[in-house]
Amino acid sequence: MTDDSRIHVANDLGSFIDEEVEPDTRYWYGVRIVDADGNLIAHGWHRADAVDDEEPPSPVPALTAVEADEDEVLVSWSKPDENYQLHGYRVFRGVDGETPESIATTWRLEQTSFLDDELPASGKVVYEVVAFDFHWNDSLPARVTIDLP
Repeated sequence: MTDDSRIHVANDLGSFIDEEVEPDTRYWYGVRIVDADGNLIAHGWHRADAVDDEEPPSPVPALTAVEADEDEVLVSWSKPDENYQLHGYRVFRGVDGETPESIATTWRLEQTSFLDDELPASGKVVYEVVAFDFHWNDSLPARVTIDLP
């Protein structure tokens, strides 16, 4: 591989966003990993279809949070009704009015619960769950609050 054939060198996160795609077009992306001496370590190909989709999934219904043990809270939800191309869920937690921060992500659609075992000592805890689809559209957050002693 020559430097002329590269379209992008990955950042520290190993990611690449192609911002010049055309809707309804199929693209193939190749990835090569080389060591400091230029030796090929691994390579692979991935097909991607450019889709002009900005429609988020429905919010998750039936969100609950209950104390499961002395130091744990079980956060549970149901799959959204409108879940076309649903890809996963993100769980957020905020304490005593702070903006909720991401604490977990799952790409397993059958996983509709999260056990929070890193609780604050006390306070009003807000959990939010956001569903996301294959095109990284986020649903509106579902929210539940629990008071810890």
